[in-house]
Amino acid sequence: MDQQQKSSTLREVRIPEEETKGINQPLSSPTLAAMVSSKPSQQTIWDGSTFEKSPTSSLPGRDGGTSFASDERSEVSPSLVSQPQPKTARERTPKRKPKQKRKPLNFCGPQTFTTILTGQPPHQQTFTLHTSLLTHTSSFFRQAFNNPSLVETRTQTMKLPNLDSTLFSIIVNHLYTRKILPAPPLPSKSASPPSQESNTPDQETDQVSQLTLYKLHTMAVHLKLPALQNEVVKELVKYEFKGSLEDCITEWEGLATYAFGKEMAGSVLREKVLEDLADVYLLLGKEEVREKGLGGGEKGVERFLVTEESDDD
Repeated sequence: MDQQQKSSTLREVRIPEEETKGINQPLSSPTLAAMVSSKPSQQTIWDGSTFEKSPTSSLPGRDGGTSFASDERSEVSPSLVSQPQPKTARERTPKRKPKQKRKPLNFCGPQTFTTILTGQPPHQQTFTLHTSLLTHTSSFFRQAFNNPSLVETRTQTMKLPNLDSTLFSIIVNHLYTRKILPAPPLPSKSASPPSQESNTPDQETDQVSQLTLYKLHTMAVHLKLPALQNEVVKELVKYEFKGSLEDCITEWEGLATYAFGKEMAGSVLREKVLEDLADVYLLLGKEEVREKGLGGGEKGVERFLVTEESDDD
């Protein structure tokens, strides 16, 4: 049969009617019915951040498997969406830059010196100190002598006319030795009236008066000397009065006058003065005064201490 006859034969082929029955009817196989079901199936899709639901149609693939085609998207259920968690306090706080460590105090090599003038003429006194010592122990002096725009930095000289020279000499000694010792009377170019307080060292204890200690603390706060503040508190704790009862009363009267003055306004030690004054008047007239002494005691002394600077700051 030639090619034309084969084509004619193929075109004339008709499928028997009984064999075409059921083609347009629903499939009887459950598996095939599920594959070509017109009902979209719900599939949860994870995109890395949120959950979404999209209806998909299951269609038979070319390899006999099942392929899923997304035709439309439905609203996302709030329960499936991952909500952003609130940031913790640590995450909200901006990171602070690490503090630069200060160089340790070093007197080796060439040194610069600073002049401090205390008091008023004609009773003015001159102190010459290592600049590195002042700037290392006090933020007050560090700001004054490390700022080119200030005259103190350019001249390396500072005038403190309202500062008592005798008290400042005790401060200078503490800067170099870390000890609070009574100062002898300073030389003066002209005769000066006697000091109202005596800093003459006691031959047995070498301690200064309580009034001097409180004044030192006030000055240390002004000059930002935390180490001296703490040392004063320690000296007040172990202070013992060994004079007569009359001398004791005189000293505490002067201390009470100073405590209620403007110089101690806002001072943390004013509370301690009031506590000690109450103890003194409770003990007046009792024999145990001489035995116990009139020191401030160690009760709650930690609340008067301050944080000292270190080389790591």
